[in-house]
Amino acid sequence: MFRSLERNQPNLSGIADRDNAQEQRKAGRPGQLERSEDRANCGATDSMKGAVMDSTKKPSRAGRWSLELITPDTARDWLDNRASNRAIVKNRVSLYSQHMRDGTWTLTHQGICLDVDGRVNDGQHRLQAIVDTGLAAWFWVYREASGTSGMRHFDKHQERSSLQSMQMSGYAVTSQLVSAARSVLADGKYSSGKINMSDERIWDCIELNRDKFVAIHFALGNAASYGGATFVAVMARAMWHYGTEKHGRVLRFVEVVNTGVCDGTGETGAIRYRDWAKTNTLGGGAVMRQHTYKRLVSALTSFMEGRAVTKLYGHDADPFSGCGIPESCKEQAKATT
Repeated sequence: MFRSLERNQPNLSGIADRDNAQEQRKAGRPGQLERSEDRANCGATDSMKGAVMDSTKKPSRAGRWSLELITPDTARDWLDNRASNRAIVKNRVSLYSQHMRDGTWTLTHQGICLDVDGRVNDGQHRLQAIVDTGLAAWFWVYREASGTSGMRHFDKHQERSSLQSMQMSGYAVTSQLVSAARSVLADGKYSSGKINMSDERIWDCIELNRDKFVAIHFALGNAASYGGATFVAVMARAMWHYGTEKHGRVLRFVEVVNTGVCDGTGETGAIRYRDWAKTNTLGGGAVMRQHTYKRLVSALTSFMEGRAVTKLYGHDADPFSGCGIPESCKEQAKATT
C-alpha cells in the first residue's frame, strides 16, 4: 500500500555537484564537476573538458561589415574566386532570381561573406542570381579579418517554409491556403522537382481565391481524403472557368464527393472520382498529383455537362488552364521565362 521512500528519494548528487560548481565560480575559479561521467553525459570530449567560453571578451580580430551594391561583373569575379564550397543548387538560384526580377528582393542581414583572402565563403547563390538576372543588388558584405574562418558554422539552420515566413510577416494564412495556392499556380503541371514560387506570388493567389478556397473546404469537410490541395485547386479554377452563376454546381460536385450520395446518373462523375480517390495506390508526390488533377478534370467536366460516367479516365486536355492565377503572377512568369 505504501511505496518505499528509498525508491522515491531524489538523487541529490547532481544537485551537490551543481552547488559545488556555483561556489567555485563565485570564488573566481571555473566550475568543474568532480565526476568524469557527468562531463561525458554533457557531450564533452577530452579536449573540451574544463573549457569555458568567455562571452565577455571581445574577439581580437573581428571582421568588418560594409553595405555594397553588387553588380553582375563583381558577382562574376567573386564567384570565379570562391572558396571550396557545396555545389550551387539551380532551384535556389532560380527562386532568388525570380525575387529579383519581380522586384520583391529585400535587403536583410543575410549577405555575402568573404574570407581573409577575399574568397566567397557564403552567398554564392545570391551572387549567381545577380549574374543570371543581370541586375545589381544591395548586400551587406562581411570580410573576415582572421585566417580562422567561421564557415564551419554556416547554414546549420533549418530553412523556413513559405507558411512560416508569411506568418512571421503578419499574413493571415494557413497551411491549407498556402498548399491550395501553390497547386493553383502550378497550372495543372506537376513535376517531380520542387517548384519555386515566391511568397508574394502565393499571397496574391490566396487573396484572389480566398473565398473560393474557404467555400470548397467547408463543402468538402476532409479534403485530404480526396486529393487535398490538388482537389481544392481544381475546384477553384473551375469556378473561374464556369463563372459565378455555376459556383453552386461546382460546390454540388464537392458535396457529392464528400457524402457519396448523388442525384441521378448525371452526377455519377463525382461518385466515380470518389471511388478512385479512396482506392488509388499511387502514393504521394508529383505522379499522384498529376493523376489526381487529370481525373478530377474529367469527372468534373462530365458532372457539369450532366453526362453519366461508367469508368473514369484522366482528361489530357485542360479547360481550366490559366484560371485562378492572378494577372500579376502571369506577367511575372512571362518575364521570368
